[in-house]
Amino acid sequence: MVSYLAVLNRRSPPLQTVVLRMLPALLSLTCPSAVLATPTTQNIFEYGKTIATSAFVDTRDGNFLGCGIEFEQLALDKTYKQGAPIEVGGSFEMIAFPNNEPVLMLKVTLDDISGEGDNLTRVPATLANSALLDNDGYPNTKAKIRSSQGETPGSLLTVFRIDASAASVFERIVRKKELAFVFNREAGGLDIPITVDLSKSSVGDKTAGTVRVFQQCFSRLYKQIRSSPK
Repeated sequence: MVSYLAVLNRRSPPLQTVVLRMLPALLSLTCPSAVLATPTTQNIFEYGKTIATSAFVDTRDGNFLGCGIEFEQLALDKTYKQGAPIEVGGSFEMIAFPNNEPVLMLKVTLDDISGEGDNLTRVPATLANSALLDNDGYPNTKAKIRSSQGETPGSLLTVFRIDASAASVFERIVRKKELAFVFNREAGGLDIPITVDLSKSSVGDKTAGTVRVFQQCFSRLYKQIRSSPK
């Protein structure tokens, strides 16, 4: 993460209008109880189902910096691998380093899967690009600051400015309980769309679930951002 501090020092467009529009969607909506997922590989590849999700609080050196969602999903790659199964994991996060504008971060990991039953083999694959999808299914590519290979083999970390599309991404998370994004294996290649079902909560309070915990975290982060000296 340290390598991104220089990038984050670059000034982003003013956030006040975007964040103020984003806040009501995150804080005023109610979320029904989460459905606990049962991780299994049986018959799941056919449907591309979400295995599990969880919300988390990001702290560094004891300082509260951000709110995020981790996910794990199984799908079929019909674009590059003739329908072979893949496992897609990673995280989405809004983070605010001190003295920097908040940004969105998307980490995507990709493993190619082979074998059957209990004899599955996972091989990390290389990703070229990724982007978040808004509530209407459009990518936020114009907000991209940069991307690079992550520390985890087969992972790509992409940083985005918070622009007008961010409010729509958050609205989709809260209203539809979906985190949607695309990625590709080759630069200029076709994108593979992934829609994570955020009702599949793996840990934490069963009555709260991933989206509600994320909302609670974001409420505190928003207040911290508003109170931080400019």
